[in-house]
Amino acid sequence: MEIAGGKYYFVADVHLGAGPDAALRERLFVDYLHNLPEDTEALYILGDMFDFWAEYRDVAPRGFVRVLGALAALSDRGVKLVFYPGNHDWWLKGYLESELGMRVVCARYAVEEIGGLKVCIGHGDGVGERSSHERLMYKMFRSRILIALLRSLHPRWVFGFAKRWSSSSRRHHDTNPWYGESPVVGFAREYARDHKVDAFVFGHDHVEGKVLLEDGTPVYLLGDWAKSQSGLNFSGK
Repeated sequence: MEIAGGKYYFVADVHLGAGPDAALRERLFVDYLHNLPEDTEALYILGDMFDFWAEYRDVAPRGFVRVLGALAALSDRGVKLVFYPGNHDWWLKGYLESELGMRVVCARYAVEEIGGLKVCIGHGDGVGERSSHERLMYKMFRSRILIALLRSLHPRWVFGFAKRWSSSSRRHHDTNPWYGESPVVGFAREYARDHKVDAFVFGHDHVEGKVLLEDGTPVYLLGDWAKSQSGLNFSGK
């Protein structure tokens, strides 16, 4: 694929704050952000950057100062930051936009022109044929009523519950990995029948891979950055 301009980077599922190696994970992600090349045009973070993130009108979660500082430095030097929230960090209220200049796209997926290519991207939850449990969780997490209820509770209760839920969610990914004909690949195949795009890029399923559709269109699965620091670089090579 021929890419115009500089480099475009994609990562997903960093899950900052999760597990006993949280400090190491944050350090590695900060190093990754600091070492992005000078000709980086944009960084796309496709969901679950945080293991849990919920903003209130006047309050944002504590921690992650070094990561936020590294992202702010990228924004200050002209790198475009684009965030597609995932099922662990959907509950935003303008903090990342106002403090980092980040563009937040609250959608299951969208088609963006990236370096002259039409790329269909998103986090990945709610995309393709998912289990009844996953479909229910997707609807609950995005229910305006439940989000209003969440913000009416004391953050200590909300974050305590979220920590237990996140741990359970990670165990699900560890024991039920997707590969090959994942829900994302099935979605891409159906979408490509009626829409022309040059590539698909998604996260969420914690499996790294590249699958070619019947017409040659690539589907990139970003993998679990928290475990392998895997990501995707569109650079014309």
